[in-house]
Amino acid sequence: MVHRFSITSLVMMLVTAILVVSCVIFCLLVISNARESVEEEMESTYALIQQLILKQEDDHPAVNPQIYASELASALSAVRHIHVRFDVPQRGFPPSTHSAPKHNGRDSDVPAWFIYLLSPDESEASPPIVLQTIHPVGQLTIFPDPLDEVEEIWEESLPIVLAMFGMCIALWLGIYTALRWSLSPLKQLTTSLAKLEAGELDTRLQQDKVTMELGQLVVAFNQLASHLENARSANQILCKRLLDVQEELCRSVASELHDEMAPYLFRIQVELLQLKSAGEAYSDEVIAAQIANLQQLTSQLQQRVRNTLKLLRPKELDDLPFDQAIENLVEIWRSRYPNTHWDICVDVGDAPLDETVKVTLYRVTQECLTNTVRHAKATEVHTRISQFNTTNSAGISLAFTNDGCKSNKINKGFGLLGMQERITALGGKLTYTLLPECEQFELHAVLPIHLKN
Repeated sequence: MVHRFSITSLVMMLVTAILVVSCVIFCLLVISNARESVEEEMESTYALIQQLILKQEDDHPAVNPQIYASELASALSAVRHIHVRFDVPQRGFPPSTHSAPKHNGRDSDVPAWFIYLLSPDESEASPPIVLQTIHPVGQLTIFPDPLDEVEEIWEESLPIVLAMFGMCIALWLGIYTALRWSLSPLKQLTTSLAKLEAGELDTRLQQDKVTMELGQLVVAFNQLASHLENARSANQILCKRLLDVQEELCRSVASELHDEMAPYLFRIQVELLQLKSAGEAYSDEVIAAQIANLQQLTSQLQQRVRNTLKLLRPKELDDLPFDQAIENLVEIWRSRYPNTHWDICVDVGDAPLDETVKVTLYRVTQECLTNTVRHAKATEVHTRISQFNTTNSAGISLAFTNDGCKSNKINKGFGLLGMQERITALGGKLTYTLLPECEQFELHAVLPIHLKN
């Protein structure tokens, strides 16, 4: 089963999860420590307030409430983290009691959620200190106000948290870059394997800028590709040698048949003609009829021998230029099927071709024309044989088409297999396809060539 995620994606998802959890834990620790710091600061502030109140009571007995309240408010104004409110009672009513003001009415740049997280809970917060000793002048109420401490913690913690996030992002990018760089040869390996499958055995991977583990894989791939290329080269050499031996054997057999059997058959024909003349002279109709039958059988045998010789070795390739031999091959079928348009174009240049290449092209063309007559009712048959030259190589291209395809499937018989083997043995490539929408069969073969000096 192929996973839908890549290795890079899986590793980076794991890294992301670890970094997110780490950042969350770090932020929770920062908030927890900051909250404890706020609580400790508020406790120390309350202790300081109580000491100031006791000191003011000792230094200024409550003889004059207004002086006492003024000096006490002045002393408390220097203490941080508190809010002092002085309530003046109205006639007939006691001093009013209000809830603690929030943040002393000041605006803050600290986010509200941070203030909420660091502020003590109402159940845990220290209650306001209410001094009734200055009554009837008024009521002095001291409320806790941790905003100053929260702002300080925010200013101290924000750079640390941002630095932490920056380090996590840099770490994530570093891991991602290193992982992509380390695994980049795998993508090249996949592409190279596809090229090997397509027959491009000269494909190689670059061995520089890879990790040690993947470097071993790259070396193994290059060795495999080299062995495959050497094996194919050796196989092509053997196949070409086999074709050469086969053609040489066919030439030898054809020569033997021609040299040995043809004289005997000719002699039989001569003797039969003499017998026929003698039989006619003696008016022996029975002898003349038998001689005529023997003469007919001998003629048929001679024709069979000629056909066999042509199959073993195309005599046209020995007697005619290559282009003329191909045109004569097409002319045979043109004369037999005049209702079909047989189009032929051969342009292979003036340089002589290798004998094996000429025989292979002749045989493939012959097989294409024969299959057209046997399996297709074509009205148009086009054959193109041309030479091409590139910077690094030269070759022969054979393109064959006919419009007699009535099926959606190609039957791969011995004819197509034989053509495939011949072309492949010489290092070439043969492809064919059906186009049912236009009832057309197309075959294309490419052969690398080595021009004879």
